[in-house]
Amino acid sequence: MTRKDPLRPGTRLSGALNRLIAEVLRDPSACQERLTRFTAGFRRYSYLNRILLLAQRPEALWVLGARAWEAQHGRTLRKGAVPLYIQAPSLKAGATGVAYSFSRTRVYDLADTEGRPFAVPHHPTPRGSAADVAALEDTLLRWAWGQEVEVLSGQPVNQPVLGSTDGRRIWLAPGLDPIQRVATLAHEIAHVKLHFRAHRRGEGLLFVERPDDLPSRDKRELQAELTAFFLLTHCGIDSTACAGTYLASWKASRSEVKAEARRSLRTAMSVLTQAERGPRLERRSDERLTGASRPPQDPPRSNAALRLFAAA
Repeated sequence: MTRKDPLRPGTRLSGALNRLIAEVLRDPSACQERLTRFTAGFRRYSYLNRILLLAQRPEALWVLGARAWEAQHGRTLRKGAVPLYIQAPSLKAGATGVAYSFSRTRVYDLADTEGRPFAVPHHPTPRGSAADVAALEDTLLRWAWGQEVEVLSGQPVNQPVLGSTDGRRIWLAPGLDPIQRVATLAHEIAHVKLHFRAHRRGEGLLFVERPDDLPSRDKRELQAELTAFFLLTHCGIDSTACAGTYLASWKASRSEVKAEARRSLRTAMSVLTQAERGPRLERRSDERLTGASRPPQDPPRSNAALRLFAAA
């Protein structure tokens, strides 16, 4: 019996992929649209400052000065925080809205801070039920434990991002809400699967390295985000808007998304299959992500969350 193509026209996954492609910038002439979408949440900044922020960090989520972060949101700068620079006006004494000079001012992105959770007002986030998010999180943690990948809450120094990995460890920025955390985890797991090679050496020690034939950074980010998109879609979580915005920031075209779709789908299916074979993780309600740093507990959780793509 021939296995049906899960990306054939008319399937749920095919429809989801087409919606994602519609979100991706496909024409260099759309630079103004990209700037408009990026700066949707920075309306209090001048047009010049919006361009400066986009040029320095296309993935920026929300920027404020160090004092404003602490006073308004209870967040402080993390070690190794990298400033972004804007032009701030100096006002004449007693005047309102009249600038007599401009000076370079430091602001910091959300990813450079830590403290109380902060929901970005304008940045698109995945949408899904708490049950679906929890089920996918447990699935991904089971994969991490089975592959000896440690999931940590924190960030390496000088890497102001929501998530990162060195192939053996995955760091997730503190303070992420559950759905953003699981989307970031899925993205970093895709990087581990696609862009690192693991080898067993003396006494069974695991050695991880990057292959010599790595694709470009733009293509690696496309592959990882598209794999994460399929993982989230599989569990009923809609990440179309945020994935489209992310892919646009890495200059992904419609043709590139289509070309990578099947490989990314196979990678997502491999993660789910390996997770199904892995240990069950029972967590208390007060536990945070710790991945492979915690041994599996009993009793096991239900396996009902692992619905493979064959049903697509």
